[in-house]
Amino acid sequence: MKEYAYTEKPFEYTHDEWKEYKRIVDSFTVFDVPKEHQQWILEALHDICEWEWYEDCNGANFVSEHIWKTKYHPAYVYHDYAWSRWGATLRSNKRMWLLQNDYGMSKFRSSLRWLGVTAFGMPVSWIKSLFC
Repeated sequence: MKEYAYTEKPFEYTHDEWKEYKRIVDSFTVFDVPKEHQQWILEALHDICEWEWYEDCNGANFVSEHIWKTKYHPAYVYHDYAWSRWGATLRSNKRMWLLQNDYGMSKFRSSLRWLGVTAFGMPVSWIKSLFC
């Protein structure tokens, strides 16, 4: 896996993009997110050739979290990125589950979300692949 690092403000970032990027990176310390899990999120933020995170993230279908002010909750930024790159996979769903736990969601609640995303997302992804 390529190692990604926090960067200074890229020239092409708008003020809002930079503010959200910084909020996500700062959350790694606040929530004590494991280094490997940070890399998943940073990959989503830095892979601008494949995915424009600020424009393309829908926040896991606009599911909001009471601990996060915007739709750019790190678990959902990663999951939207993985969905756009590889479709719905058990690996990306598991990583979303782990990230939700890193950010304080209970295992029960994140398991319900995992079940919903897997039960809905996997068939939708498979059907989409038939027509694309």
